[in-house]
Amino acid sequence: MSTIREVVRIGTTPEHLTIEWADGAVAEFPGVWLRDNLPEDRDPHSGQRLVDIADLPARPLIRSASVAGDTVRIEWESETPSATFAVAWLAAQAARDAMERPERITTSWLRGAEMDAAHDFAWASLAELRSDSAAKLRWLTRLLQTGVAFLSAVPSTERAILDAMVQPVLLFSASGTSPTQQYAASIGDFVYVDGAFRFVDPQVFLALSTAPPARIRVSGDAALKSLDHKVAPSYPDEERANRVQGTVVLHVVIGTDGSIKDIEAVSGDPALVKAATVAVQQWKYKPTLLNAEPVEVDTIVKLDFRL
Repeated sequence: MSTIREVVRIGTTPEHLTIEWADGAVAEFPGVWLRDNLPEDRDPHSGQRLVDIADLPARPLIRSASVAGDTVRIEWESETPSATFAVAWLAAQAARDAMERPERITTSWLRGAEMDAAHDFAWASLAELRSDSAAKLRWLTRLLQTGVAFLSAVPSTERAILDAMVQPVLLFSASGTSPTQQYAASIGDFVYVDGAFRFVDPQVFLALSTAPPARIRVSGDAALKSLDHKVAPSYPDEERANRVQGTVVLHVVIGTDGSIKDIEAVSGDPALVKAATVAVQQWKYKPTLLNAEPVEVDTIVKLDFRL
């Protein structure tokens, strides 16, 4: 028989909810994750998001949180409706996260002087990490757990340690849609290691010396705020004569320099799509920075053709 985990204390910062359980364990839930997992915004059977990710607040902030019976209620700074989460559901997420993310089980150096570098930390050779993905995963996990790991047989050249962790790997980019969405929303990038798919945090790409530019998802309205040069589309003569009207939706990738890197038609009359594509290819945006590094931007452009 399962029992509901008892909440002893909760605390909040604008970006996190912290719950202390009766067994002494502490769980932390990011506000952006909570906002993305509102029960009313998810299909109760499949768990699929029922709202467009671009319509979610860019930075949801927590004003306060309280426990009422077997639920936790969150009040947001910029949104009127409060959010309610079942304590049992939050406990299940915390337990699952602890099991699936061993790198979060960190080691405190309370007896650092007694630790032996040869036995208490991860060791691997450069050749081993380059040839064995599972070994690399174990080495990186131990690095995150203890804060220190050792790599042997590394050439003595500039950037050798960072470059040693870089090797060709198949990257899976996932996206998803719902019946209410007009276009696919990016879920993230994954690698297949040791029999399972592993999520790759965008920060990993920023840290690697040979990685391609990181890419972030931005709503169409937000991207327009950084538009520096706009070219209006020309109305095709035949469509004007036939009074063809409508809205063209384009999926656009903005390069690190602000120029258009890629365009894909989502919807619209073919002739109007062609005219819109020619115009948008000439648009120029201000570069977008993440942690002071330029990143690519994945967004949507909508153009109305009206007579």
